[in-house]
Order: sequence, then C-alpha cells, then structure tokens
Amino acid sequence: MSGALRVGRLCAKVGMSRQNYYKVRRERQRRAVDSGLLEQLVRAARAVQPRLGGRKLLHMLSPKLATAGVKLGRDKFFAVLRGQGLLLDRLPSIPKTTNSRHSLPVFHNLVQGLEVSAPNQAWVADITYIRTAEGFLYLSLLMDIWSRKIVGYHAGDTLESEVAVRALDMALAELPQGVFPIHHADHGCQYCSHRYGARLTARGLRSA
Repeated sequence: MSGALRVGRLCAKVGMSRQNYYKVRRERQRRAVDSGLLEQLVRAARAVQPRLGGRKLLHMLSPKLATAGVKLGRDKFFAVLRGQGLLLDRLPSIPKTTNSRHSLPVFHNLVQGLEVSAPNQAWVADITYIRTAEGFLYLSLLMDIWSRKIVGYHAGDTLESEVAVRALDMALAELPQGVFPIHHADHGCQYCSHRYGARLTARGLRSA
C-alpha cells in the first residue's frame, strides 16, 4: 500500500483533507527547525556570557531570527527556552552586609563635620558584595577620605570579621609610624568585634 494511500485513508478516518494534513505537518516541522535554531543561538551566546537572561537574549537574537525567517513573539520565545531547559535559575537575593543588632561596643561618629586636608587623617570602612556564578563574595574595603585611595581590602565568601580584619591589617601595614587616622565605619558587628577593635587600639587609632 502506497504512502499516499495510507495518508488518504487516515485523513478520511479523522475527517481531515490531505492538503490540511500536509500543511499541519509542514508547520510542525518548521516549528521544530525554528526551535532548533533558537537553541543553537542561545547556547552560542551563553558560551560567552553564561548569565544572559531571557530578555537580553530576545533583544540580541531577534535580528538573527528575523534574517532566518523565524517569527517568535516574546511569549513563544520564552516558551521555547522553557521547553529546552534554557531558562536561568533565579539568583539568590541581594545579601545583607551589615548586622547592627548586636551587643558589641558601638563608637561615636568622630568624622561628622570633620574637614580633612591631607591623607591618613580619616579612613572609612565598608563591606560590599560581588555576585559570581558560584555565589557571593564579600569585599571589605578601607578608603582614605581625603585621597579616595583604597588603603586596605580583602575578599572572602563569608561575612565573618576575618574579612574586615585582613583588610585592616593591609591598611595598617602601609600606615607610617606616628600617623593615627580616625577610623569610621557603620555599626556592623565586623567593625565592633573585639578582635577588630584590638587592632585599632594597638595602633592608637580612634574608631568612629
């Protein structure tokens, strides 16, 4: 029995014309080709920038898809990504780098209204975060207020006081003898810890 005859009997059984059957088949094949092309383009883009999100990809790839004659709206675009397992997992929420709810000593603000006129009169300390593919890194920084120079820094994967202490050690190692900048930071537990405070006291620095 020929293929055409089998298709004809099948179409007759389901009440569909052979013309419509071939039209549907061509449409299904075209969608498969379109999805395959999109998958290849997405994987190529992600090979260079692994965290490219769907909206950015849609903007980047739309001209190439249009050139290839592929018409995909936003919803269809995301549906294809979802079906191919190409949607990115949601990133963790922005971490909180300051914990001011502690019972450690808190220092008065000595730099408020202070006019600095030279380096190493006042330092300001802070902690920020860097988002990576494997999670967050926490970067502790000490900056000279007058020169805006970073005088100490250290990065780690936790918010333990060790990260802040190492940044302070770096700054103190380069600080000339007989120079005593005021140290200013928020009331985070890293800067109010006994270990951090002992470093400041040993070098005669006041904390604000």
